[in-house]
Amino acid sequence: MTLDDMKEELKMSKTSMSTSVRTLMELNMVERAWRKGIRKDLYEAQDDWYQIFTDFFSNQWRKVTAMNMKAVRQSLNELTRLMDDPELSESDRELIQTDMDKYQYILNYYKWLNAFFDFLNSDELYQVVKKKMDADQ
Repeated sequence: MTLDDMKEELKMSKTSMSTSVRTLMELNMVERAWRKGIRKDLYEAQDDWYQIFTDFFSNQWRKVTAMNMKAVRQSLNELTRLMDDPELSESDRELIQTDMDKYQYILNYYKWLNAFFDFLNSDELYQVVKKKMDADQ
């Protein structure tokens, strides 16, 4: 459908429809389609609900993971800067190192999560957990 078709069908403004379609495209729920002789942009809903779910799930979690990784890296940088203080006591140095080790563990976890999201977006997932394609399965 074109934006105009959708706008009419759903009784929405063109601006709202455009924003909604853009959001659906970012979520990989809608994609542009091409048809000979039609000059306006056409949009088509994805029909693979399995892929829609894995894309949506992993994209949302990737955003959160990226934000958290950025915060952890900033904390690690600050702790590294604190460790460079020559007047830091040995007990404080040990506490900071303990925190740095915890942050490194967290970073490794987030890296693992990203690998998991990559797996969700791959065809390997459906080799492990088969899609149920028939109504009677």
